[in-house]
Amino acid sequence: MPDDPKSIAPKPITQVRPPDSNEQAFARWLRGMFAVAQEITQFTQLRLQEDMAALSTLAVCASPEQALECQRRFAAKAGEQYAGEMTKLSQMMISVANQGLSLYQLQVVAQADWKPNTALPAGKGATTQQFTATAGEYRLEIDVTRWGEGHLRANGREIAHTSSAKDARQAFRDLRKKAEQFLRTAAANAPELTGAGPTA
Repeated sequence: MPDDPKSIAPKPITQVRPPDSNEQAFARWLRGMFAVAQEITQFTQLRLQEDMAALSTLAVCASPEQALECQRRFAAKAGEQYAGEMTKLSQMMISVANQGLSLYQLQVVAQADWKPNTALPAGKGATTQQFTATAGEYRLEIDVTRWGEGHLRANGREIAHTSSAKDARQAFRDLRKKAEQFLRTAAANAPELTGAGPTA
């Protein structure tokens, strides 16, 4: 008789602290905030240069009308630059927050609640059982047979399989470990935020 699907999947863990996830997330957050600080510094330097150039131009204006026109152009350009920089900084801050959240979600895969697919037949006569979990941007699926064969997919793409387990329970445990390894690798390879210079 095949195993009960609920007995194969582990109970969800409500409190998990992987040994290095918090440290990696904090280090990545620091690097992201450093990129934001660099962006602000570079933009400030750019605006100082623009302001000095504006003062130099105003100093050689031949008439009040010419001075007003110069001021209008400088104000319009400054407004565009400040608006563009605010948009850029907002996007960078959102990216920093998303990176930290994504890294935490991916590395706390042990906290994922693997749930059986109740649409598949269970009990006597069932040969295949399926379990799903979500971690970060990945939807994970594990299919196991009662004779110990199994497949692991991430977002529909097969990334691992086993055919040497003694039963469905062991196949699930083996593939769950491979899922953890996959997510740790994905978290380590996730792109980080870098400064791209001030808005011209």
